[in-house]
Amino acid sequence: TPPFLEELEATPAPRQRDVLLGHVRSQIAQVARLDAAAQIQPRQRFFDLGLDSLMAVELKDSLQTSLGQTLQTTLVFDHPTLEALVDYLFYDVLELSHKPQDGQPAEELEEDSTEVEELSEDEIGALLDKKLNELNL
Repeated sequence: TPPFLEELEATPAPRQRDVLLGHVRSQIAQVARLDAAAQIQPRQRFFDLGLDSLMAVELKDSLQTSLGQTLQTTLVFDHPTLEALVDYLFYDVLELSHKPQDGQPAEELEEDSTEVEELSEDEIGALLDKKLNELNL
């Protein structure tokens, strides 16, 4: 397993997307030879940053290695912004949004999801407070 993927899997679920975003942003900065990764805005098109087709392939190869996943050659063309690329990698390639949090069995997660339509505003508020408190361990 690639070291970054191990780091990502060890990260608490609520922070995984942010960690992936930071990783992808730094990979783009390295490939595009930018001084500061932070200057890459979430919806800025890669080719506006100076990425060319050779750099796009280099970025795809770099991400493929660090994520341990085979990626399409057209990856950067199909997902031309940081936000689009991270969403694609997070939800479709790594499928992280579908994994139970912190080893909680999937059955528990399903039982835990109450029909929101049936709750009063006070009950919804209480449920949200409870969930937020659980996330802020």
